[in-house]
Amino acid sequence: MAFVDAGRKGATTLINRDDVDVSVNYPEVQLHEAVSGKHIVLDGELVVMTNGVPDFYATRSRALMRNDFKIDLASKLTPVSFVAFDILYKDGKNLCNLELTKRKEILSKTVIENEFFSVSRVIEVEGLKLFEMAVKNNLEGVIAKKVDSIYQPNKRTTDWLKFVNPKFPSFKLAIMPLSRLIRALWPSILAAMPLIFLDNSICCSL
Repeated sequence: MAFVDAGRKGATTLINRDDVDVSVNYPEVQLHEAVSGKHIVLDGELVVMTNGVPDFYATRSRALMRNDFKIDLASKLTPVSFVAFDILYKDGKNLCNLELTKRKEILSKTVIENEFFSVSRVIEVEGLKLFEMAVKNNLEGVIAKKVDSIYQPNKRTTDWLKFVNPKFPSFKLAIMPLSRLIRALWPSILAAMPLIFLDNSICCSL
């Protein structure tokens, strides 16, 4: 989960599944420099790309790194990219109850994409072929989402279905409740908005 404060000082806060601020692990992630808006909450994934595809082992290595010198070096040699899946909050507005298509529209207008910050693409047809392509390219799988689905924190529904490549290693980057941090950062956010699974998935809609 990324909390983006693009105000006068500017800051990007990254939180992991244990409710821990891991921003120091990724000094290269400065999302506040590439958004239109002031206060934004994004659901997304941190991933190291190698030859244009997600590198599971390099991503895991970055997540486990603790030495400041190694972190600084890795941020230059194996930088992570943030891929935004969803937008939950923007400038005083809780967006969770909007339909997925509307949230995606807002997300695409909010993120100014660059080499290390992008928006996941939606594929509206050929879901089976997309999954077969993910398996062939050793990606984790695909997530199918109903186009009219809302973002439901702390609740699993059939609106979102995950299809996992059985050959892919099992490793999750982040899942967490965020009410405490949200209240600390932005008192105007009244409801907790937890993170869904972040993984090396491609999103498609039903």
